[in-house]
Formats: sequence, structure tokens, C-alpha cells
Amino acid sequence: MFSRTPPETKWAGTELARVPLVDEIVALKAESGRNLIDFGGAGFASALGANDVVDEHQFYMNQVALGEGLSIPSELPRASKIRAAGGEGYRL
Repeated sequence: MFSRTPPETKWAGTELARVPLVDEIVALKAESGRNLIDFGGAGFASALGANDVVDEHQFYMNQVALGEGLSIPSELPRASKIRAAGGEGYRL
């Protein structure tokens, strides 16, 4: 778990990262095993993308009226080669 506030976690099976974000992600990606999934907010996703540690983006859109806010692609320091691989719509 990455967090700026709690010094500890109360959830079983959860580790609090103790090194900088990029160092921890690079170390986790070097381990054998399953994929890593980001369930953080736009700021966290932007930090991962800005440090070039993302191999694939899968966006799940929720209809929400925000007015303004953080846009993940606008926070990237360079042009990213993001291309749509597919999509699926849902009827309400």
C-alpha cells in the first residue's frame, strides 16, 4: 500500500511501502507472479505514468459530474503512445 498519511496498516496481508514509489514498483515488477493493478486515484495513476512504469492502461469509466479535476494524461511529462485496443459500452 502506498500512502502519504498512515504510518501503518490495519488490513491483514497488506504491506505499507517504505521506499519511494518508483523504486517499489520496479522491485515488484521484477518479482515473478501476477500482474500489478492500481486502484488508486488519478494522482497515483499519473505518478506511475509520469515515471514510465506502466505497461498497460485499462480504464473503467464511471459517470460522475465533477466539473473539473485531475486528468491522468495531462499530468504526463511527455507524449504517451496510448492507443485504444477496444472498448465495451453498457446500457443504463
